[in-house]
Amino acid sequence: MSRDHNSAWLPWLSEQIRGTELTVYPSIANFVLVRFPNDASHDASAAIAFLNDRGIIPRETASHGLPGCIRITIGTEAENRAIATALNEFMT
Repeated sequence: MSRDHNSAWLPWLSEQIRGTELTVYPSIANFVLVRFPNDASHDASAAIAFLNDRGIIPRETASHGLPGCIRITIGTEAENRAIATALNEFMT
């Protein structure tokens, strides 16, 4: 069931995030890696703060050598839609 869920939602979430002009790296896992611009108002740290304020907790990746990125786990339909909406708001 998990594999079927991820097979449906991974491409959907990736496409939604790409629509915000962010870079989404190809994935076959249960998460997406998203790169943010090097702009203080729209960088990964600002995105994490913005998402946390909305109850969304992505994983920071700076400690893994990816300071401009965050990791977003594929969640339930409601969670995936919420992150897509929040990132669209953040980038506009």
